[in-house]
Amino acid sequence: LNFQSVIGNQLSCAGNIIMLGGISLTLGSAFVLIENDGGRTVVNHWWIFPAFALLCFALYRTSIRLVSSYLAKRQGVVSGLLSTRSSD
Repeated sequence: LNFQSVIGNQLSCAGNIIMLGGISLTLGSAFVLIENDGGRTVVNHWWIFPAFALLCFALYRTSIRLVSSYLAKRQGVVSGLLSTRSSD
């Protein structure tokens, strides 16, 4: 499958599986908790989802900063690798 042709999706097959699995697990677990517990667990622990979203955002920002600083130091090596691959 050409994943770039599907709504401009640039993720690989594994990336799509991980994204869809994570979304399905999150939504599915909420529905299972509501069915089994009457919604008490979801209502009592509402703060977990926003805290998890903030944690994910912090990890994303940290990884972007670490990778960008690493790539800035290795700019010559990375550009050399990319230029040799594009000429193949």
